[in-house]
Amino acid sequence: RAALRKCRLDYGQHTNCSKATQKDSADVPIICIPHKIQQRIENVQKLKTNRSLKVYTMRAGKMLIRARRPGYNQHSSITHSKFAFPRLASQGWKHNKSIGDFFIINRLQENPMEPIVEIEGDGKERKTNVNSFRSFRMSTEVMQALSSQGIQAPTPVQIQTIPLIVKGSHVLCAAATGSGKTLCYLLPIVEQLRDEEKKGSASTQLRCPRSVIIVPSRELLDQVK
Repeated sequence: RAALRKCRLDYGQHTNCSKATQKDSADVPIICIPHKIQQRIENVQKLKTNRSLKVYTMRAGKMLIRARRPGYNQHSSITHSKFAFPRLASQGWKHNKSIGDFFIINRLQENPMEPIVEIEGDGKERKTNVNSFRSFRMSTEVMQALSSQGIQAPTPVQIQTIPLIVKGSHVLCAAATGSGKTLCYLLPIVEQLRDEEKKGSASTQLRCPRSVIIVPSRELLDQVK
């Protein structure tokens, strides 16, 4: 009996202790996160830290200037600040050791004015221009005059500008030197003057200026002449 009482007493104490433990644990909130979600959160945090520590470098891009000495090569995507000057291959050409030095400027895109080479059925090559002055309805005399000067196809500036001037629109054209801006307005003027002479309009009979061209320098004046 004493042993039975002892077992009952131990069981009662154990039961009371377990109840107290359950009561204390019920007051503490338990948050359970699945293991996969924990891994996903850790991976996102790792990516954020890696991105913050990653150093982004600029790609060199295509070779724009290739020099005999590789240290003077220039790539297309590299830009220089306002006060930083690039190293030019021709900078030290006054020295005697620069004899035989050279550099090559590579083109980054195809020339749109270059004629397309097509191979016919008999195997012969035939060159055709994508755009020509015939699309601007130029007279045969003007076409022959252009051919005598070695001008076969219009430049991109002329393709965009001449049709607008022919329609009578006001045009403000800004382009690099040698892009053909002078012919942009000279060709429509010449064609209009020739049409007036053929039609015998009253303006051709009067002794008055039929067209006025204003240029800012004597060099451009010589080009217009």
